[in-house]
Amino acid sequence: MTDPIAHARRRTLLTWLVAGPSLCALAFWAIAPVERASLPALDLDTADARPQNSLRIRPLGLAGFDAPVWQEPKTERATTLATAQQTPTVRFPDLELIAIVHEGDAYRAAIYLPAIDELVIAGAGESIGGDLALTVSGVTADAVTIAHAGNTRRIELKKPEIVTLGASG
Repeated sequence: MTDPIAHARRRTLLTWLVAGPSLCALAFWAIAPVERASLPALDLDTADARPQNSLRIRPLGLAGFDAPVWQEPKTERATTLATAQQTPTVRFPDLELIAIVHEGDAYRAAIYLPAIDELVIAGAGESIGGDLALTVSGVTADAVTIAHAGNTRRIELKKPEIVTLGASG
């Protein structure tokens, strides 16, 4: 049995012996200076240098490039897409549900509004946010539903993360 490490070293040495000169030749070929090609200068002022039957080339009419190449035919889909793009989309404001409190027989939600930096406590049917025009649609024990510009959003109360501190000893 031969030693596998010695065999791997021999293979590596053989690879370098074969690939090394090839890589050096390739590098030399890539950076070696190239001879400049010299072309004889043409004397265009002599009569025999000009073509005997010179063709007259008409100037290109650039007005043809102004015409549209293709126009999309008017369809119902194109008009509905155009009207859909014109209707502005109302962005739902950012909200954070802080807590839900049980008061009497109803639930009330503590909601933080970062846009106006305000903490609001509201129940079902109440408007919050002033100019934001938000309405609390409903409050349950674990979530609140808020309506804004015809859209509703349900925000669930996050479960508190319980951190257990180990006893140091």
